[in-house]
Amino acid sequence: MTSVLVPLVSGSAVVASEAGGAEGLAELIREPGGFGLVKAVPAHLPLLVEMLDDAQVASSARTWVVGGEALQGGVVRDWLSRAPESVIVNEYGPTETVVGCCVFEISAGQEVGESVPIGRPIANTRL
Repeated sequence: MTSVLVPLVSGSAVVASEAGGAEGLAELIREPGGFGLVKAVPAHLPLLVEMLDDAQVASSARTWVVGGEALQGGVVRDWLSRAPESVIVNEYGPTETVVGCCVFEISAGQEVGESVPIGRPIANTRL
């Protein structure tokens, strides 16, 4: 719900692919304009790297919020080498907390281990 509500309340658009999955997301990214934020699962990142050229990856979105499964450091390093201006936010949280209750933000040049941490609690949250 927050993935749809927050952009709409702030005056942004929400775009969803009819096709769904990595293929549908790749189709949207190929269209000119790019996105401010994309929310996906970590498995989408390596698939998108295979489906898009480096320029499309680099201009796809300023922020990538990924969650739903473990985020591997190699995936992050590979993505940020192609899209150094973007930020990846590893979001974690159980359904009972409206999904995202802690985050870890990664930018190009930041050292990343083999597994990306789940991060710290968001505002007004304790873990």
